[in-house]
Amino acid sequence: MGKIFAKASTVITWLGVEDTNSQLAFAVMRQLEPIVPLWEVERGKGFNYAYNDRALFRKAGVPMVKDEEWGALLSFFERHYFHRCKIVQEISLARGAVLMCGNHFEDWGRLIDVSKFLLESTWIPMLEVVGKPSSVGPFWPTLAVPAIFSDIGTWCTRLHTDSVFESEAARSKIQANEAYSFLEALLQKTRYFDATDPRDAIFAMLSIASHVCESKIPEILFMKPNYFVPAQNVFVHISREILINTRRISLLSMVDRDQCETPGLPSWVPDFNAFSPAMALNFLSTGSHKLYNAFEDTPNSLHLSITDKVMHLNGILLDTITEIETRDRSHSPNSWVKMCLNLPGTYVNGKSRVDALWRTTIADQNGTKSPAPTTLGFAFRQYILMTSVELVLDEIEKFGNVGGVRTEILHECSGYDELAQDQPDDEFHLFPTRQNIVEFTTSLFAFRRAGAEEQINSMEQKAHVYMALLSAIKGKRKLFRTKNNLLGLGPGSMSAGDSVWFFPTSNTPFVLRCVEASTHELVGEAYLHGYMHGEIKEQGLTLQRVSIC
Repeated sequence: MGKIFAKASTVITWLGVEDTNSQLAFAVMRQLEPIVPLWEVERGKGFNYAYNDRALFRKAGVPMVKDEEWGALLSFFERHYFHRCKIVQEISLARGAVLMCGNHFEDWGRLIDVSKFLLESTWIPMLEVVGKPSSVGPFWPTLAVPAIFSDIGTWCTRLHTDSVFESEAARSKIQANEAYSFLEALLQKTRYFDATDPRDAIFAMLSIASHVCESKIPEILFMKPNYFVPAQNVFVHISREILINTRRISLLSMVDRDQCETPGLPSWVPDFNAFSPAMALNFLSTGSHKLYNAFEDTPNSLHLSITDKVMHLNGILLDTITEIETRDRSHSPNSWVKMCLNLPGTYVNGKSRVDALWRTTIADQNGTKSPAPTTLGFAFRQYILMTSVELVLDEIEKFGNVGGVRTEILHECSGYDELAQDQPDDEFHLFPTRQNIVEFTTSLFAFRRAGAEEQINSMEQKAHVYMALLSAIKGKRKLFRTKNNLLGLGPGSMSAGDSVWFFPTSNTPFVLRCVEASTHELVGEAYLHGYMHGEIKEQGLTLQRVSIC
């Protein structure tokens, strides 16, 4: 199929009949067009506007998009067409594409421009919640779909290998690395898409990779689609081929045991049929620059081999998990506070424990760089204020005044004062005190009773960027603390006693669970604060052999 779409001069995509939502969606895209060039000019300087910031829309000279209009845009992109893995071939390989909805024609270019803007401005996570989540699962990147298609199309044209090689063996290794790295990138980008047959999640991407590599790396022969082979075997085979040929373990970052649906998979094999809301940290990058570099080393030190569905490799065991975040109340930061209070006042990197906390919750990145800019610390403070107040607002409505629940606020936020007081003199007081919570609650309650939505929106906008990053990164991940008082973010299925490992060629560490002797199961990738930029090499620890089943 890939060859057919590549030869077509134009692909017309039929989305079905037009409805009220689609008409509104097209209007919203036209409404956003003047904002895109503003973003392109200002994004390098820090584009900190929220989706509901009136100042931005006034600056662009267009009416502000209302929540119901955002909902219409989301509903439009919820159409099943946008979420089928097979359509990736249609759009990414075609020379041109036109979208048809009822009698309305729309150029794909407009969808891509708007989608890229929403994706890179960090608006998407908030809009997925504010607009109309309905049939899509949490953290599904609905509005990012056209941008994903565009990225894949760009990769298809840029795939290349060096033309000069030291030997035929070197040529073979480099070409295999290029081809399977391309396939891995395709699978990572399309892990959110649906497939009626689980195997199509692989076969559709193999079709693209085979077509692109046919002209550029003709020596590479990918596996052929075979529907007589069970999905489990297809997933194991393609994972093994990617790991062996790329000679690195970034594929393991796609493993999410919380969402595994295909039975019988080794723990190191991703379930390509399962929807995973967690964003793979290993693949986060700006252009060719990866945001993390936990353990940069050569593939030779990895010594990767796979026998009988068991992976053998070298790694460094750094620490053991002792405490994991609990979620006793929706959106409550109290579990974070308790864990933070169990840390020494000064973190291992010399910064405060509050600094370690807010940076860990968003994996210390802002979508374009790591470490995250300090300004996000202030957004974190506003987020803590907002979420703390939400816990008592219902009670305030019952009592009719803040004084009636002052005692509850002070009890609910116990520990806040200690974290606010232990900030070093050269840091801003990022953590609010209990008195701050009382004052903020009084203001917010007054605004709500007066119907002052603009003031409430202004408060929320200050927390917007942090909230968007938290929504995109955290998913079902949980905070954890280690035996040596390191703070991290790991898979929701981890348990106390699991260990944190670093492996050569990986940008991130991983959580493993010991099953016997030196044999482990992979739980998932992790973020470990203070150890994401090569610090592991400074520890003087030696590599040891480990098996993952």
